[in-house]
Amino acid sequence: MGPYAGGAYAPPIQTQPVSVLVVLGIGQLEVHEPPAEIVPVLALRASDGTVRWAQLLRPGRRNEDGSVSTAFIRDVRLRRIQRTSGGYRVRLSCFWEWGGHEGGLIYLNPDYTFRDFALGW
Repeated sequence: MGPYAGGAYAPPIQTQPVSVLVVLGIGQLEVHEPPAEIVPVLALRASDGTVRWAQLLRPGRRNEDGSVSTAFIRDVRLRRIQRTSGGYRVRLSCFWEWGGHEGGLIYLNPDYTFRDFALGW
């Protein structure tokens, strides 16, 4: 399902990552599970330790009444990153409310900025 845009995450990241994927020459992608959120935060941490960006992996869908529902996601594990013609694709596994234990893809732009993500297969 998806693609989902998620949402920007502005508070400082104060948790330890639950999953890390090294991005050679750039730094690392990290998944954090802030206690106040029902979805994880994906962050790109540069080699110098600074966070370049942080994004909530928030899947949402519009209900018939116009409201938007968000599914919880937990136990995200980043598996591998692959270069594509449009940037990069990161494979993951997770447990989420609308599908159970499934896989998914995170899409990054050529400059490693976040584009969107999709879950379920």
